[in-house]
Amino acid sequence: MNQKYFSLDETLVKLIRGSQLKKKKRYGTSQLDKWKYELIALRNKGATLEQLQDYLNQKGIRVVLSTISRWLSHHAPIRKQP
Repeated sequence: MNQKYFSLDETLVKLIRGSQLKKKKRYGTSQLDKWKYELIALRNKGATLEQLQDYLNQKGIRVVLSTISRWLSHHAPIRKQP
């Protein structure tokens, strides 16, 4: 029987290095940051995500709704009324 030697430590180190290579790099500033105040003001006045997407398309920025939603949740969390 030809059985290879299994080294737990070596295998774990290889797996860790491989997963580090697969990790995405962090992005720089968002294209939405340029329009931060306008987006927050429009959202506070009741604009929907679709309307914000149309606004950004008019400015030449193509973005999907989930990106706008994530960006808003990070930069302008919804405040609950007392």
